[in-house]
Amino acid sequence: MKVQNPLSKAHLAAVASMFVVLAMGLYMVPRSTADSITFASIDFPSAVGTGANGINPLAQIVGGYGSVDGKAHGFLLSGDSFMTVDFPGATASFAFGINAQGEIAGSYEIVAGESHGYVLIDGNFTSFDFPGSMFTEAGKINNAGDIIGLYDDAGGNTHGFLLSSGNFTSIDFPGAVFTITQDISNVGRIVGRYGDTAANIHGFLLNDGDFSSIDFPGATSTECFGINPAGVIVGRYAVEGQDPVSAGHGFVLAGGSFTTIDFPGASVTTPVGINARGQVVGYYEDSNGHSHGFVTNPVHHLSS
Repeated sequence: MKVQNPLSKAHLAAVASMFVVLAMGLYMVPRSTADSITFASIDFPSAVGTGANGINPLAQIVGGYGSVDGKAHGFLLSGDSFMTVDFPGATASFAFGINAQGEIAGSYEIVAGESHGYVLIDGNFTSFDFPGSMFTEAGKINNAGDIIGLYDDAGGNTHGFLLSSGNFTSIDFPGAVFTITQDISNVGRIVGRYGDTAANIHGFLLNDGDFSSIDFPGATSTECFGINPAGVIVGRYAVEGQDPVSAGHGFVLAGGSFTTIDFPGASVTTPVGINARGQVVGYYEDSNGHSHGFVTNPVHHLSS
């Protein structure tokens, strides 16, 4: 069972450019929606789509962008400069996570439909695959170098995984049809999403070996994509009649309370990562269906 990872969704195709210009606009979300959160929109000139996937405490951002040539690239945004992140020889590359040391985790394809994970440390790429799998997608990386992600087994079933100190561990929510791990905090808390036998999607938290299901109140679909050192979780939800991919809403879960955060005027907002300062990154779609990345200002009550 192949399950689309929404972290890849914003990477539509790539522009063959090493450095590009960041176009940013600031938008204030009403206090009733979120406490003084401002959004900065991130777009590459002439790109078909842009998405931000991960952010570290230094506000270095990784993500992806695309263009009409049909290829996809990862990027690193450090300060005000973008640098393309491409696995050597790959036809498509994705950058999903970055830790405080600047180590980047992501995925790449050489043959279409055959995904492999990678970690980029000090300019050197290392490829890896879950043993026996033909499809491995790495997600986020914490400060200890632990990496989470997903893989498909020989039967096409999707599972989460943890790669720690060179050892793989398969992760499955009990009774789930599929499980995807999306982020791991510095203390080893893991968040993700799973599908049940009734085709409903739920978020989850895995803490010290114990699973907890996470559902936005009244939602028919909940997906958890990011967690920071303070245990604040970000993700996306949808209500009855909404497709989460085309009409979902962003949320922040802090101290047991959910808060909706939507980019103003967007048809869908997907928060994907959050750092120790309470800055959230992700992507949104405008009314024309075009994907854009975003980053928020630091929010004190969401920081560690």
